Amino acid sequence: MRRALLVVLLAAFIAACGSGGSSISTSASKLLSAEVGLARDAAARGDYPGALADLSQLDAYATALHDRHQLDDRRAATIHADAAQVRAAIAALSTTTTSPSTTTSIPTPAATPAPKHKEHGHGHGQNGDNGD
Repeated sequence: MRRALLVVLLAAFIAACGSGGSSISTSASKLLSAEVGLARDAAARGDYPGALADLSQLDAYATALHDRHQLDDRRAATIHADAAQVRAAIAALSTTTTSPSTTTSIPTPAATPAPKHKEHGHGHGQNGDNGD
């Protein structure tokens, strides 16, 4: 259920990256929307570290696009704030989600005594006899 909520949050986040007048260029919108899609897909698979990495890349793209005047101040601030909100949701989700762990111990084999050697006589007979 929480994973579905996160996916919905990320889907809504795409709207912030969408094209909308002069506040964002078409190429910037496509790049940011693709990165949000990657984060959404990772979160849907339960790959929270991957989703966080995608969100970090999204932040970097938003900053770079803002610096190149392809993203206005308001849109850049919205993207950074939304990314922070999704990060917080992922953090809450990953701390409350536990996966069952199974510990398997391999038994240590019992020590087996070394085979006893037959004592052989000093004569020249066979099978340990003295030839007498």
